[in-house]
Amino acid sequence: ELQAAAGLPGITRATNNVYLMENHSTAYNLWHFLNIKGATLIHLDTHDDCRYVPPEKLDILNKLTKERNYLEIFRRSDIESSFCYEVKPDTFLFDLGNFIYPCILDGTVSEFYWVIPDKIFDRDSQTHLRFHLQEAFKIPSIVPAAETNNSFSFSFSNCLVTITTLDALPKISRGALLDIDTDFFSFSNALSESHIRDTMPWDPHHVCSLLTERVPAPSAISISTSISGGFLPVAFRFISDGCFEFFSSGIYPEDARNLQQTITTMISHPTAIPAPVEPRMQTFRPAYEHLAALSLIIKGQEDKAIDCIEKASLMQPAYSKAMLDMADAFIS
Repeated sequence: ELQAAAGLPGITRATNNVYLMENHSTAYNLWHFLNIKGATLIHLDTHDDCRYVPPEKLDILNKLTKERNYLEIFRRSDIESSFCYEVKPDTFLFDLGNFIYPCILDGTVSEFYWVIPDKIFDRDSQTHLRFHLQEAFKIPSIVPAAETNNSFSFSFSNCLVTITTLDALPKISRGALLDIDTDFFSFSNALSESHIRDTMPWDPHHVCSLLTERVPAPSAISISTSISGGFLPVAFRFISDGCFEFFSSGIYPEDARNLQQTITTMISHPTAIPAPVEPRMQTFRPAYEHLAALSLIIKGQEDKAIDCIEKASLMQPAYSKAMLDMADAFIS
């Protein structure tokens, strides 16, 4: 069954129980295909991805899920591919911003930890997120059942919802769902609209290592790249592959470390740009070409940069978004 899940639409890489996907909404299909029920979900993300879905859409979704019609669900939930299927926006059932909501209502998830990128979660931030979730769930109020300096919990439907920092995440029992959105690493605060302009708040290797201690033996690990919608600059996309390699092999790749060093220097000290180290693994080749392009743009060598962008896009189509992201390089 785990091997069969690798063939679900939207999943780009899979090894054992680790799944890499372009858009986060694909996780809905994955968890239902695996017949997950009553799970504890650990969701690392800048965004909650758990927003109200109208009952009439839930009815259609539940029918398609019972039929195990995952292609149709994907067709009506994946923003990036919607143009291929000529799907009108009003016929979408859910998307990458609200796919967890139906999972709570149908019993797939009974405990939900939203792990935010904030290092410090003070009272003002907690109040802000309470009001956000109150509006997102369309409920009259949220009364925390438990509250600490770095987390708060409340009940919704038959689910206990906890918003917490990574450091405050408790050790979770075996069999949980571990779900990582790579934009967790490119923002410093939950719901932020401004990408980091300095060192990453969280080191990906450290986070992966910490999660193996806090979330032992998960039933499935899902990793999303979050390129669609502009949530993740393409320059950070390699982190998804780095996390995938760690959870599937136990080793965080040196190639990912080298690329991280390049992008960190690039956004914090753009006048001292190192040439990216050529990767050993083909997986990281598109990221190498992309960062080489950004380096050339900052140096004023746009013509050479275009060649690198084209190479990256031919190897991995997601990197075609580089043309849009070039503004970041020009700002630097």
